Amino acid sequence: YSYNGGGTWQPHAQFDNMDTNSSIISCIHQDTATGTIYVGTGSSFDAYANSARVAWPGYGIFVSTDGGVTFSHLSSTTPEDRYSTQGESWIATNRIRTNSAGIIYAATERGLQISTDDGESWTNPIYVDEAQTIPFNQKCADVVVGHDDKVLVSFLGGAVYLSENGTD
Repeated sequence: YSYNGGGTWQPHAQFDNMDTNSSIISCIHQDTATGTIYVGTGSSFDAYANSARVAWPGYGIFVSTDGGVTFSHLSSTTPEDRYSTQGESWIATNRIRTNSAGIIYAATERGLQISTDDGESWTNPIYVDEAQTIPFNQKCADVVVGHDDKVLVSFLGGAVYLSENGTD
């Protein structure tokens, strides 16, 4: 963190004691309406990835509602197995964004995850089939939310999806 516009930097005490085998912060997003800060952990975009294709497995998402003074872990984003060879969503959070309605979007190792309840629960809104029974679980590289709340999502391999309303 920095208190002088980036002139000097200090490690944040809450993240300073995490193991050195993790890419502690892969993305940071501050909601412009509420000031809430989201910190995503883990990185899978590395040439030296382990067998799970995640070089730096993370711990999910941390959130601050006091301007970054303290952070709490969103327990709903705790990876079951940080070294899974099958991969799982929360071992790598590549990007976090929010819209004007407070929906949280997370581009993760196993697809796009959205939360409409402040991170208590998450769903993957993108499906492979028309019946919406098979979620699209490819590595989600990026998510962007426009001023009009349209959501654009890109996946490793080139797939791109657009949501006009941010939920479907």
